[in-house]
Amino acid sequence: LKPLAQTHATKHKIPVKYLE
Repeated sequence: LKPLAQTHATKHKIPVKYLE
């Protein structure tokens, strides 16, 4: 998972697992 994607998830309050 790229840091940028993690930031995007945090910004939209989306669980990291959703992007994995």
